[in-house]
Amino acid sequence: MTESTTLEFVKRRIKIAVRDLILNRTEAQGNVKISPTPPSQIEQLPAIRIYSTNESVSRFNEAPKNYKRNLNLAVECLDVGDNDDNLDMRLEILGEQVETLMEIDETLGRLVNKLELTGVAYQYEADAQSPIGSIILTFNIEFFSYAQRESVLDDYLSTGVRWEVGHNNSSSDGVTDAEDRLQMRP
Repeated sequence: MTESTTLEFVKRRIKIAVRDLILNRTEAQGNVKISPTPPSQIEQLPAIRIYSTNESVSRFNEAPKNYKRNLNLAVECLDVGDNDDNLDMRLEILGEQVETLMEIDETLGRLVNKLELTGVAYQYEADAQSPIGSIILTFNIEFFSYAQRESVLDDYLSTGVRWEVGHNNSSSDGVTDAEDRLQMRP
C-alpha cells in the first residue's frame, strides 16, 4: 500500500502520470490529452483523451482520519478508418496498446495503491463523413488521502481570564478584581 497523501492535486497528478505513460508510445503518438472534450477535427485523429468519470470514498482509518478513494478514470482512444472493418481494427490496436502500457506499473510510480482495468466500451459515430469511433477503457484507481487538516480558524495563541467578585452578597459590581493572560508559543 502506498503512503497516504493529502488530496491536493493528487487526482491531477494521476491523470498526468497516465498521460506521460501513454504519450508517444501508441498510434496516437503525441496526441494524448487530459480532457473530457473530444477533438473537433477529424484530422486530429487518432487521439487519446484521459478524464475521470466518478469517484467513491470510504473511511479507512480514524486517527489520523483518512479515506480510501476509488477513482474511475476513462482512457478514451478515438480514431477514424477507411471503412468499418478498418476502424474496428484501428480501435482494437489503440486499446491493446493502452491496456498493455497501463499494466506496466499498477501503482503509477507509487502514486496510487493499485490500478485495475474494470471495463471497455465502444462508441461509433454513425453520421460522420468517414467511420469514426472510440474505445473507452475504464480503470479503477485506488489511493488513500488524509482528511483535510488545514485550519480555517486563526491559531489559538492566547487566552485570558477575568474575575469579578461581587461585594455585599451581590452578583457582580462591574469591577475586575483580578485578570490573568496566558500566551501560547507557536
